[in-house]
Amino acid sequence: MKIFLALLVSLALTHTATAAEPRAAEPESVPLADAPAVSKNPQDARPNAITLEGLGRGLLWSINYDRAFASYFAVGAGFSTYSITFFGQTSTTYAIPLYFNYSPNVGNHRFQLTAGTRLILAQVITTDIFTGAVTSSAWGIGVGPFGGLGYEFRADGGFIFRLLAYLHVTGSASLPVLPWLGLSLGWAF
Repeated sequence: MKIFLALLVSLALTHTATAAEPRAAEPESVPLADAPAVSKNPQDARPNAITLEGLGRGLLWSINYDRAFASYFAVGAGFSTYSITFFGQTSTTYAIPLYFNYSPNVGNHRFQLTAGTRLILAQVITTDIFTGAVTSSAWGIGVGPFGGLGYEFRADGGFIFRLLAYLHVTGSASLPVLPWLGLSLGWAF
């Protein structure tokens, strides 16, 4: 107990002695105007994004990954696959959209431009509708350029919403350009 009281008295005397000493001058605070700029662009804080897009770049759907390399630019890639069967003919398509995004403004609500190409691998299998026997099979490969513009909402917490209008180059003489829409929901990290 005596040791405890001695320790308390010595702490009190030390505190009184240091409180009486003059304090060193504190450094001046930095004015707000001279402080380093903090970006108002959520893409700078969370440069990676994964989105699920209905219609859009993959035509029916795609899952996409974007990586921002600057406040305004991002590059991305996606994957999509789908099969359609109609009167004994089954078409299976695999698509890999490769693209870049440009957003000329910063903030949560942004205008977005996108352009790229879709690498396409397709297989068409024809079967006899009565026997189910395969009568022919063919593979094809191609590219499908596209461009688009629209709106992106990117929350500070990471949620992403995009609505874009696209033009897909089809290579068809009857419909050389296909107008299309895309709706994306995703998360930035």
